[in-house]
Amino acid sequence: MNRSLRILMPTSVFPRWKDDATPGFVLNLATDLVQSGHQVLVIAPHSNGAQTRETVEGVSVIRYKYAYPSGLQTLCYEGGMLVRMREKPLRKLLLPFLALSQFCAIKKTIATFKPDLVHAHSLLPQAWICAKALLKRHDIPLVTSSHGNDVFGLHGRYAKHKRFAAGQSRRIIANSAATSKVLASFCEDSKIVQIPASPNEIEKTDAVSIESLRERLGGENSKLICFAGRLIPEKGIDMLVEILPRVLEKHPDVKLLICGEGPLKSRLEKRVGDLGLARSVSFLGWIPSEKIPSYFAASDLVAIPSQPQKSGWEEAQGLVAVEAMAMGKPVIASRLGGLGESIVHEQSGFLVEPENREAWINSICALLASNESEKIAMGNAARNRYDAMFSRKTVCDKTIQLYIEALSI
Repeated sequence: MNRSLRILMPTSVFPRWKDDATPGFVLNLATDLVQSGHQVLVIAPHSNGAQTRETVEGVSVIRYKYAYPSGLQTLCYEGGMLVRMREKPLRKLLLPFLALSQFCAIKKTIATFKPDLVHAHSLLPQAWICAKALLKRHDIPLVTSSHGNDVFGLHGRYAKHKRFAAGQSRRIIANSAATSKVLASFCEDSKIVQIPASPNEIEKTDAVSIESLRERLGGENSKLICFAGRLIPEKGIDMLVEILPRVLEKHPDVKLLICGEGPLKSRLEKRVGDLGLARSVSFLGWIPSEKIPSYFAASDLVAIPSQPQKSGWEEAQGLVAVEAMAMGKPVIASRLGGLGESIVHEQSGFLVEPENREAWINSICALLASNESEKIAMGNAARNRYDAMFSRKTVCDKTIQLYIEALSI
């Protein structure tokens, strides 16, 4: 199939403006599809201060309003719906308004945009709403991507809605084998196709600029550990801070770079002070997506200490690991969910049991103590694995092939 496809892409995870902290994996895929000759129209929730209609890197975007005044639209972004509802449970009251507004926006756009297919990002609420909107439109296939939170974190009364959305989808994209396994518990195996989410990429790094950044972040002789992510319990940054004094006993020149914002920040800052770590920890705040790869490149290693949660949450894929691998950096990560698939233990990084602090300390110290040639070899293995499995071109090509299959059913 060589013709240009018209793709309608509903999502609740899409940057609201330039340098927004919202992950860009949906924008990355949409941009790559446009560059491949297809037309993409994204439908996303509005947020106070965002444009209701715009074109971003060739991608048409419509943002529907679901509450008035706009300042009440606090259900999405800044960590996602589950995090936002956990912060303030009353935000659940906004769910019916968001669902109805999204349904109306999708129905209207189907009539005007006339898509060849609909690609919904997450089973709930997007795919469920799209399935309702497409009940009498068998000529328009529904493809659904599960990015993990919808299958790991939504149980009980949500189960029947997930089954309905999966049943109405012609194909379901899982971002990892861990996500595929959970999906297979309530939908047909034949529908599930594993394609990772589309990472942030930069074409190249300037060695002089990276060295300058490294010196600015830690000084000439420091060993830099980089953490990037939202400062929430799931990401395990509090555990990383707690074990840092033990790492410093063996490597007193270590500096931990914390790239991100979130509700744990004030507590982490206090704990850093209590532990006497002020000189060894830098809170860098949110780093724009196009700049964060340079911070990976300037570091000695990237740490991803994600922790399991009582809710059943797991790290479905772990895009930070993939993006660090793209920069040829070894990663130390929790053996949790999709992280165990991204990293080859002792070849492209280290996998550690999430709650085993002693193992975390030993792995970090061992990698920091390795010689430069060993670090380079591990970094090269990481980059090669990235090129083969996770690059944006790979993701885009696989997605287009899946669209062709969905349209032929």
